[in-house]
Order: sequence, then structure tokens, then C-alpha cells
Amino acid sequence: MSGDRLRVVLCIISVAVAGTVLTNHASGQAPGLSPVGVSRAVYPVEVNAGQYDLIVQVADLPPGSGVPLHIHPGPVIATVITGEVTLVEAGGERTIKAPQSWQEIPNNPNALFNKSSGYARVVAAYLIPKGAAQTTFINK
Repeated sequence: MSGDRLRVVLCIISVAVAGTVLTNHASGQAPGLSPVGVSRAVYPVEVNAGQYDLIVQVADLPPGSGVPLHIHPGPVIATVITGEVTLVEAGGERTIKAPQSWQEIPNNPNALFNKSSGYARVVAAYLIPKGAAQTTFINK
């Protein structure tokens, strides 16, 4: 049914593991290794029934870099893993520092910049309708 809507919980769990991953050949287990959760973000979203691609992307932003004004056709959850970024939306701008997260609403124009003096790393999960462009840049 084309008018059906699904309620989805889109979640990013970012993990940091220090050291080399070693496995025990007999058991296949990694002895003494346990991931450390650094951030968890859960945002319920509603989407039209249909097929979607879940795209997870990690972006390293050097000082002074960014992503110009753009939109996405589906919901996005992003988490700052290291450093800080400035999110610019119609309502203004806000600084988001590790390990904070935010949600981008479909077709809501925004931009993202690293205005700090250090590197920033952001991981984002995009729920994109099958066949749609992940990002559309807006030329003003």
C-alpha cells in the first residue's frame, strides 16, 4: 500500500577499540578485548513504506573545512566522534562536540563546518529511499 508509513528507530552506536585485535584460533574469540561505547543516539523516525538504503559514512573534517548547504531525501543521524563541528540550519547555528549527536530531517537544508583549530570526525547514518541521491547540494 503506497500510503503506508513505517515507524523506524535509527540508531548509531560508535565504538572505539584500542590496540591490535587478536583472535584465538581454536575458539575464534578475541581474548581480553571488549569494545568501549563512546556514544549512542536513538531517534524514532517515520518513513513511507518501501525500500531504503542504510548508508553509514565517516567524515574527517580538517580545520576550516565543511559540507556546504545541502539536503537529504531521508532521515540522518550524525554523531561527532572527535572534535567539534558547527551545524547551520534555518534556525541558526549550534556547536556540536564529541560525543554529541543530532538528527537531520529529510529535505531540511543545512550545512556543517569545522570552525575549530583541530580535526573533527563525524559518523552519519542515512536512511535513503532506494534509487534516490544521498545528498543534493543547494547552490544559492
